[in-house]
Amino acid sequence: MHVFCITNGGMDVASARERILRYERDLAAAGIGLDVHVAGQVIPGLRGKVRYWTDLVRRVRRSDGVLIHRVPLGRMERLVLRACAKPILFDVDDAIWYSMEPRLGGLPGRSPRQASLLATIRLARLIRAGNEELARFLRRFGLPVRVAPTCCPASGPESGARSGPLTIGWIGHSSNLPYLSLCGPALRRLVRERPETKVRIVADRPADLKGLPVDFVPWSLAGEEELIRSFDVGIMPLRDGPWTRGKCGYKLLLYMAHGRPVVASPVGVNREIVMEGENGFLARTEEEWFEHLRRLVDDAALRTRMGALGRAFVKGRFDYQTGLRTLIEDLHRAFRPRRERRRVAMLLFHHPPMGGSASYRNARMARHLSERGWEPVVIRASRWPSYFRDPTIAHAGRSAGAPALDPAAVSRRLAFPDRAWPWALAALPAALRAARGAAAILSTSPPESAHLLAWLVKRLTGCPWIADHSNEWTDNPARTDSPARLELHRRLERFVMRSADRITTLSPHHTRLLQASYPDPDRISTLWTGWDPSEAQPPEIKPSGGRAVVLFAGMFYGIQRPDPFLDAAERAGLRDVEFHMLGDAWDSADRLRRSTIPCRSLGRVTRAEALRRMRDADFLLLTLTERAPGVVPGKMFEYASAGRPILAVVPPDGEVARWVRETRTGFVVPSAPVEEAASALRELFERWRGGGLTFAPDCAALARTSGAAVGERLDSILREVAGASR
Repeated sequence: MHVFCITNGGMDVASARERILRYERDLAAAGIGLDVHVAGQVIPGLRGKVRYWTDLVRRVRRSDGVLIHRVPLGRMERLVLRACAKPILFDVDDAIWYSMEPRLGGLPGRSPRQASLLATIRLARLIRAGNEELARFLRRFGLPVRVAPTCCPASGPESGARSGPLTIGWIGHSSNLPYLSLCGPALRRLVRERPETKVRIVADRPADLKGLPVDFVPWSLAGEEELIRSFDVGIMPLRDGPWTRGKCGYKLLLYMAHGRPVVASPVGVNREIVMEGENGFLARTEEEWFEHLRRLVDDAALRTRMGALGRAFVKGRFDYQTGLRTLIEDLHRAFRPRRERRRVAMLLFHHPPMGGSASYRNARMARHLSERGWEPVVIRASRWPSYFRDPTIAHAGRSAGAPALDPAAVSRRLAFPDRAWPWALAALPAALRAARGAAAILSTSPPESAHLLAWLVKRLTGCPWIADHSNEWTDNPARTDSPARLELHRRLERFVMRSADRITTLSPHHTRLLQASYPDPDRISTLWTGWDPSEAQPPEIKPSGGRAVVLFAGMFYGIQRPDPFLDAAERAGLRDVEFHMLGDAWDSADRLRRSTIPCRSLGRVTRAEALRRMRDADFLLLTLTERAPGVVPGKMFEYASAGRPILAVVPPDGEVARWVRETRTGFVVPSAPVEEAASALRELFERWRGGGLTFAPDCAALARTSGAAVGERLDSILREVAGASR
């Protein structure tokens, strides 16, 4: 493989060196040749410009693909890449679409070259992002994004205790020197108390830290390792902002790789790298900086222990071999010929730009498949009056919309299997185009009309079909059909179950029901909604002060009603609780108005706003009636990402209660009888007010239902189905 690589600099530029250029020799050994072009190197004059452009075209045309690291290309360069039609991999390790300093009010400042940068990103087939914060921004372009952390070069053998004065060190580019002012007062206090302590700054120019004696050493690549070994403690202060949240924590990893404990600001990825009290400390205030640094200065055994744990943390996660393996995988994935990318036709009524949790689940399925080498083509509803547009939900792959009639225009008598059947008819031509040459069809219900559309497309194309049920169909406890109509639905469900090659459900309970009712139970498996690690916040119980805010995100209907919670809260006599709701109350509006618990309905909001409000709440409510022990609301996984405890007022032996207990993501209160629920709520809030509530989610249990795990499962099912059809 021959790769034309456009970078922002050579080996003297840290990002280009550590993410790409350092691997050049080992890439060549793996059969991947790099042709490196440093952006902006144009010889002055007409002859120089002609030579630049002819050379650029020649080098791009002879490559198998183009790797761009951080460079916003100009219009002419983008035209050249389009004309040469080579696949592009874009690599980024900073939030370079923002300026370093935010605007007034903390809003992101716009980079002067933001437009060129975003136009360049849109050319890419795959994007490599240095952390989840960057990936979250980039996913809005509908392109597959791979999180590829910046990794460290291999360090030498572990060194023992240093002799000489104890040294607190910082290494980096001079553009980051202003952040040292955050810990400057603490360093001055420490040096006054411990005069033998030295502060060493390694950069391209000296730092101006008034009143603090600093040992400045000019940075050089050849001397970098020895300079870091001269540190006893490494520091990384950062001011919180849109730019700094996108940083990849390379300094911390470099310190740790050399066995040095760290003290850092809890900004962005630093919170994931620093395990408090194990491989370092996080410092939010001047006092915390001072206390943590003084403790490390005074305790050599602690420095040694933390340094060893930091070194072990880097190994296997952020070391050179991990970085090399990831880069090789991404190059093969991005530059694989399109004919090798297997297409999947996804018939998804709910999909962005339509908002709602169903759209989010479907969009994330498409995104995970795209990241695993599939080419999803989505057929969706172009409009649906009862839903709203949500531009904050990222999606991937191509999509085509088909119109859906206003549900009010479809009478209940004709609405079989649901009011979306006109959409299924309108979507048929686009669905047939998507399925031709596809490896598989995937349809998701509700609405069940999507399955009828998928069956027809399968009959006409012979393409294998996976029917995904995100809700129970005839076993749905919220269904209120007449016996005759329910029998029609049962017959249709049997028809779909017979016709589909594989069936997936949203919960183990639904899987068991279908496996007990239909032949060949191995065809039926669970595909959780899953939670997204890119949105995860550190778990925390907010300190009690004033009223506790209990928030519900979603719609109240049928089996999901506020009654179990409000009845118990009122019976318990809770006076320091208020209830907030995001979404539609529908037939529960009157119950909310009558409640003695203060209730606020905040209406529909975008998903981004919903996540923000979840993180501001004290408890996140799940509520199910006794009729719904097997139901698993998608919001359960959204709550898991928010870092706030779930308050599950649900059947105590149901799927939700089981999952919350297993993952330790919250507290289970029985939805009935009301006396038992009231007693449990009263005890829970007394413990919360007294500071005695423990909230420590089980990361290993959560990982089993992460978005990545769900994506792997769906990828495996698709490969089985596509392979069996050959």
